[in-house]
Amino acid sequence: MKALLKLDDAPLLTQDDIKGLDGKTARKKIKDYLGAYMSSEIPEQDQYEF
Repeated sequence: MKALLKLDDAPLLTQDDIKGLDGKTARKKIKDYLGAYMSSEIPEQDQYEF
């Protein structure tokens, strides 16, 4: 997970950022936050090795 997310330089999302939001809105905000810092080097589905 750490290799996929590039949060080193990102401001952290805190409880205060989602306080007072309903569950659906809070989940969307967290999803958008994580999506904004996803690595562009994510392998395609057929590129994974097991």
